[in-house]
Amino acid sequence: PSRSERVAKYNQLLRIEEELGDQAVFPGPSVFRRSEQGPGDPGTREPRKPGNR
Repeated sequence: PSRSERVAKYNQLLRIEEELGDQAVFPGPSVFRRSEQGPGDPGTREPRKPGNR
């Protein structure tokens, strides 16, 4: 992306932050929990199929 695209995205983030005010909460790295299971379906380690959660 060009510099102007990056600046536009950053400005959009600032507008969103301003609109949310105190409702915006960043949970920190805890939102990225590590799992002992690898990628794929739990227990199978096979790729997920569309619509399969």
